[in-house]
This record gives sequence, C-alpha cells and structure tokens, in this order.
Amino acid sequence: MRVILETQRTRIHQTQVKKDKELQQPGLFDHDERRQVEADKRYWERRLNELAKELDSEPDRIRRSYEVKASRFEPVGLVYLWPVTG
Repeated sequence: MRVILETQRTRIHQTQVKKDKELQQPGLFDHDERRQVEADKRYWERRLNELAKELDSEPDRIRRSYEVKASRFEPVGLVYLWPVTG
C-alpha cells in the first residue's frame, strides 16, 4: 500500500511540474483551459496533503483489518449409521 501511495504522490508531483511549465508558455491555453488547469492544481495540492496523511494511516488500517477479532469454537458431532443385517 505504501508503494501505491508513493507512486501516486510521485505521479501527481510530475504532472504538477509539467503543467507549471506549460502555463509559463503564453497563448498555449485559452481562458477556460487555464481555469481548468488552475482547478486541477488546487486539487493536486489537496490530494498531496491527503496522501501524506494516508501514508501514515492506511498501512496500519489495512493491517488491523486482517487481525482476528473473534474466535469461535463450535463442537462437531458425528453419527455413524450401521445397517441392520439379518
């Protein structure tokens, strides 16, 4: 899980750097596209903060979900039927 979250964080960071370079070029985006990229950047910042928290909490949460919470003992009985021959 840690590897997945770190991969996501790396991918988001790379995309941020790429879009920042593209925003530096004048005339590449029109007004609506620029507004969408700015909204994406805000989301990426929020997601990077969430990923930092998830890196701490998620591996432990997943590990806890595999712990045995209760064990049950149920007696089992066997019945043998013998045919009556006679």
